[in-house]
Amino acid sequence: MVTFDHRDPGTPEAAWSTSSRWASVPWSDARGFGRALIVAAHPDDETLGAGALLARLHRAGTRVTIALATRGERAYATDTSMTRVAEFHAAVSRLAPECTVVDLGLPDGALHEHERMLERALRAVGHTDLVVAPWRGDAHGDHRVAGDAAARVAASYGAVLLEYPVWLWHWADPDRAEVPWPGFVRVPQSGPDRRAKESALAAYASQVSASDLSEPPVLHAGMLAHFSRDWETFVRSAP
Repeated sequence: MVTFDHRDPGTPEAAWSTSSRWASVPWSDARGFGRALIVAAHPDDETLGAGALLARLHRAGTRVTIALATRGERAYATDTSMTRVAEFHAAVSRLAPECTVVDLGLPDGALHEHERMLERALRAVGHTDLVVAPWRGDAHGDHRVAGDAAARVAASYGAVLLEYPVWLWHWADPDRAEVPWPGFVRVPQSGPDRRAKESALAAYASQVSASDLSEPPVLHAGMLAHFSRDWETFVRSAP
């Protein structure tokens, strides 16, 4: 079982970005979708893993719904859920201002106890041809549950499923067996989409700086570096 501590330095981004294995990872323009469902286990997941894609879809006229499973109240010893939800709405407004938001308010760290409720809520959004969700192998319990529920919904609609890793880049390295290289696809991150993502990330002050808390930030500089590549990475499953 993979375990990690977000306070650790983690794998340097240079180890990932210079890996020769990227040469075999195909590109996708992620176009042609009429409706998309974006699933976030916690506020900031959607921006870290798929912010540029989200902006790209919105600019292309895709009808986007973002489902926020939890409010991330367990990020620190002090409950910052109200702050995090406010940051989430600010971030989303910079990525896809006309999207629909579904705020479920399920308990952070205990999503496994509410998986069926989450799945019902995702299914209630209605038919979609693209589902974007946390990667199930990310070694985070809430990410696995959110990914499992999203995968079942995608399968029921015959939708394309794109799973975004978040913590993989921190605890793994390019040569670890758990890295799903054969399933990776890359979506370009440039121009207005990149700028929108950078702006959205800046909205998450509580996660980036934690200046008003006596704890280190969850998203330290080493972690954030993984999301500044010229692409976003997804694990793709066809319908």
